[in-house]
Amino acid sequence: MFKRSPTTLKLCEIFRSCNGQLSYEVIEKEMGQSIDDLRAALHSARKYLERDEAIVFECIRGVGYKRLNDSEKVESTKTFTRKIRRTANNGVTRINTVEDRQALSNDDQLMATIQETALLSIQRSLNTKLT
Repeated sequence: MFKRSPTTLKLCEIFRSCNGQLSYEVIEKEMGQSIDDLRAALHSARKYLERDEAIVFECIRGVGYKRLNDSEKVESTKTFTRKIRRTANNGVTRINTVEDRQALSNDDQLMATIQETALLSIQRSLNTKLT
């Protein structure tokens, strides 16, 4: 059975007790290690808290972490939309590099059409502005 490291568990406690901002200096002081040494454990603790306890922290570059309220959680999902749209754009570009679709096997033609349709659908649905 999987067991979290003591470092990750201690970081989870530090994050749980924070209701605003948590600076790198506080984390370093509490843990007795540098932020660079804690990178992997910080990532694990934040992912665990988000997935299992609905506690989300956003990195504030050069400062530390900020605990997000529900409204900020919704706003933060826009970054995922940008990534998905960019990936769909890259997929459409790649599928359009196929020079002779008629020379492909029936299975490959079907797969190309399905992939292109799916990627174009994602691309177009994410290009519409939500208000």
